[in-house]
Amino acid sequence: EGDDVLQDSSGWYYCNAVHAPICQPFFKAGYFNNYYIRTILGTDEGAPIPWMRVDETHFEKAKKILEAFDLVIPIDYLADALGSLQCALGPRYDVGLDGSPEGRYHWPTGRKPADVKRADCKFGKPQSHHDYERLELCELFNKHNYWDIQLYEWVLKRWRDWRAGRCRGGGYA
Repeated sequence: EGDDVLQDSSGWYYCNAVHAPICQPFFKAGYFNNYYIRTILGTDEGAPIPWMRVDETHFEKAKKILEAFDLVIPIDYLADALGSLQCALGPRYDVGLDGSPEGRYHWPTGRKPADVKRADCKFGKPQSHHDYERLELCELFNKHNYWDIQLYEWVLKRWRDWRAGRCRGGGYA
């Protein structure tokens, strides 16, 4: 914990393709450790946080930043957010509102909610070594991204409670 994963003493070097997401130079390997909170906090504050050291203080700061946005749309609800998006962009930007769900520009209207069971690593009883590896990777990912998961749950709750920014209702404020 807290070590620079790019200086792994095992000699394993996973950044042989610099364009790979895991080699994101902005945060080194922070890509897999609460990346969204790090990104919201920015390069000065988010990037230098050591591996596995994102904590509740960082989580609260990220929430404060998101509270200042006109609109925060959880990806699960993007299909329902055209009116709110128009509000946040203002009258100078036309997203194609025309009374139809998809608007003039045929925005996607289908929803594909997150598979909560899979996100919680509930795949059923492992049947093979691949199943065990998938379970282990899922559990490690969730452990290493605990605060990002908490932030997303907070965003979902705000959206469902109609508190996702001034434009959540879809009208102009």
